[in-house]
Amino acid sequence: MPEPQATPQPGQEPGSSTPTSTPNPAAGDPPATPANGTLAEQAGGAAPEGESITDWRTTLAGEDQEALQELSRFKSSNDFLKSFREAQTKIRSGAHKQGAEPPGEGATEEEIATWRKEAGIPEDPKGYLENLPDGLVFGEQDEAALGSFTEAMHSQNVPPDMVHKMLNWYQQFQEDGSAQIKEADKTNQAEAADRLREEWGTDYRSNLQSALNFMKATAPSMEDGNSVADALMNARMPNGVRVGDHPDALRWFANLAQEQNPAGFVAPGSGLTNEQSIENEITEIEKMMREAPRQYFADDAKQARLRTLYTARDKLSGAA
Repeated sequence: MPEPQATPQPGQEPGSSTPTSTPNPAAGDPPATPANGTLAEQAGGAAPEGESITDWRTTLAGEDQEALQELSRFKSSNDFLKSFREAQTKIRSGAHKQGAEPPGEGATEEEIATWRKEAGIPEDPKGYLENLPDGLVFGEQDEAALGSFTEAMHSQNVPPDMVHKMLNWYQQFQEDGSAQIKEADKTNQAEAADRLREEWGTDYRSNLQSALNFMKATAPSMEDGNSVADALMNARMPNGVRVGDHPDALRWFANLAQEQNPAGFVAPGSGLTNEQSIENEITEIEKMMREAPRQYFADDAKQARLRTLYTARDKLSGAA
């Protein structure tokens, strides 16, 4: 049986037991590079024949070694370009100055004004209200609060974009609060109506009208021409309920009206007494009863009003 042949080893000629020697490169020759090296290995090798590689950092920096060292922080020219454009955007917007320490004590007004201009902070507090974002609108009723607010922001050198964000929150807070108040007013009014209807029955509307007439007839006008009665009715109790929607307040006004004029407080005309006003209204309703009986007897409120007037006339006659 023939003996198995040994497999030749790298550098060994077939049939020989002695490896062939690998020739050493001549002095000054570059080391051999494997033909199938990795991509990273190939990238580190020499440029192909006829091709020249020039590093972009060297081109930009020239002989400036400090610039070359700074450029070495970027992995590619695209990274450098991105960083450059971001820096330009910050410079144009003044963001590069935001957060920087303002001039210290003893700084002149000119130095402060210069710093604010570079930082994008308005020269005057009112400047915060210029170029407001879309949807941000304030009225005359906000002037006092906004004036105090912008002055405080200006004294602390707060950037306009931050002030606008706070103003947006303020406006949204007001809108949300107004919506909640309106909803609460509807609820309070409905609850008061239910309570007084149950208590007054068919006299509900006439009592409310008497209370309103009493307030308007007796309350004076304010300096601005508005009625004290309107201001009082829209004023709010400690619990937030409007006076004009509070059952206890309305009950009290109705009782005052009844005491002042048992006819449901008919405000007398010019030069007329309460008795004369009552007689005039009775005459008008009785005329309707005679000339348009169907209309009169179909109107329950008119009939109730006539009965009230009769009762008021009797009370006033007895008091006299």
